[in-house]
Amino acid sequence: MKFLIINASPNKRGMTSKFCRTFAKAAKKVGEVKQFDLHDAPPSFCKGSKPRPKKLSLYQKETLDCDALFIGTPPYWFSAPSILKAYIEDLDPIENDLWKRPRPLGMCIYAPEGGELGVAGPIALAFNHLKFSLVEWGYIFNRGIKKDDSWSWDDIKGMPKRMERISRAYKMYPD
Repeated sequence: MKFLIINASPNKRGMTSKFCRTFAKAAKKVGEVKQFDLHDAPPSFCKGSKPRPKKLSLYQKETLDCDALFIGTPPYWFSAPSILKAYIEDLDPIENDLWKRPRPLGMCIYAPEGGELGVAGPIALAFNHLKFSLVEWGYIFNRGIKKDDSWSWDDIKGMPKRMERISRAYKMYPD
C-alpha cells in the first residue's frame, strides 16, 4: 500500500504539518509513505488545458503511483490555498490515467478562524472527478481547540487502516 501525503502549509511547525506527520506515522504501519510539502517545490500553475506530457511531473508520477492520498491544508480566505489548486491543476493532463483505478482520499483542514468547508468541498469534488473517494471519517477539521478537537487526532491515526480496507475492496470489486 502506497500512501501519498500532500502538505499545503508553508509552516513546517504548524498544526497542518503536525497532522501530516501524525498521518505518516500511522500510515508507515500499513505501507509505504511519501510526503511532499508543496512549498518546498511548488507545482507550476495551470496555463489552460494541456495534453499528457511525454515526461510526467514529479507530482503527476507520484499521484499516479499512490494507492491512497492524504491532503493536509489550511484555508486561505475560505478557500483552498493557490499552491494546492496548482497541484490539482497539474493533474489535469493525466486525468484519463487517474480514471483507470479508484483510490481512497483523506484530508485534514486546520481552520482556527473557520472556512474549512470552503476548502473541503472543492478538494473532495476535484479528486472525486479524478476517481478518488473520500474514505469514511476521511474529512477532518480542527479549529485548534484542545478540548473540542481531540477527536481529530484519533481519526487521523485510524485513517490509514480505513484507506487500506477501502483499497482492498476496490481491488476485489473492480469496475
